[in-house]
Amino acid sequence: MAMTPDVPRLLSHPRRLAIARATLDNPLTIREIADRLDTKDGAIRTTVERLAREGLLVRSERSGRRTGMTAAEYQVAPIHVPAVRERADDRGKPSLEENDEVLLVPLAGLAVAARVLSRGRPAAVAWAVRTRDSQLSLMIGLRRNSLPEERDGLLLELRNDGVECGRLHVGESFLPTELFEYADGLTSASCRALPPSA
Repeated sequence: MAMTPDVPRLLSHPRRLAIARATLDNPLTIREIADRLDTKDGAIRTTVERLAREGLLVRSERSGRRTGMTAAEYQVAPIHVPAVRERADDRGKPSLEENDEVLLVPLAGLAVAARVLSRGRPAAVAWAVRTRDSQLSLMIGLRRNSLPEERDGLLLELRNDGVECGRLHVGESFLPTELFEYADGLTSASCRALPPSA
């Protein structure tokens, strides 16, 4: 029997959120979910089954390709659809606080950086904003609760794809300065938030 799920906790990981997004509107088999996430079904099978055990997903059966066979399919439980939809639409608000880290992408690296982010929102990314600055094109805020290897991995992925981005650790000395005011201004109409990938 499924437990009452802790929906915010279950959706806090990008992979689980991506699975929930994929199964919001239609029931899908694990293979179909994997195809939508551009991964192998073995990579998500355990996670999908866990989400079903915990009550976020509902499992049902449909006719399989062969006569007499059935295939398991999964969909977000109707009671949790509003919470999943709200979380799926949450893009994260750009903000800076002491001890945060950001990646700064120059104008020349915008197209490549956008492609990297669109492959599947990396676990380390909290938000990304595009600026109208003549040199700084993109600022990527890193999640406070992300692992150091996730942050390092994103930086390496960008650099391996040819993006010479900088990394900034926001210290106490930055908070009252123009840098913080400028970063705080990134929430205004002078920039455009990049949508998270599905």
